[in-house]
Amino acid sequence: MEIEKAFKRLLIKNPFYGLFCLSLPKVVTKKYPTLCVSKQGISCQLNINPDFWEQHTDDEQIALLMHELGHICFQHMFMHDSFADQKLFNVSADCEVNSYIENLPKDGCTPEWLGKKIGKQLDKGLGTKKYYEAIQ
Repeated sequence: MEIEKAFKRLLIKNPFYGLFCLSLPKVVTKKYPTLCVSKQGISCQLNINPDFWEQHTDDEQIALLMHELGHICFQHMFMHDSFADQKLFNVSADCEVNSYIENLPKDGCTPEWLGKKIGKQLDKGLGTKKYYEAIQ
């Protein structure tokens, strides 16, 4: 679906995330391979790769928006420097955010997926630090 329509659908489907989305600067760019949020001074910006966007279903697109907005809600881009291993931090942060989202693309990093990878049972909603510690 068109990106602007997805923003409107998100506002109707989930006003909490929708209101975040309304106030956020958005850039459609091929600079990044997927969607991401980036720091812009003391604020954040949503970056959307249009090629990546078009590969997903309408429901997955909404889930992807919620995923990126979740990183803002949990302030992940402001805490990543306090973790020694940035790759593990990214996986841990994704698991935290994805604990609360349905209709993710099949390759989404979830606590269930991570638990299978590391051979441990991981519950939803544990938090980035707990997922990070579980990986170590």
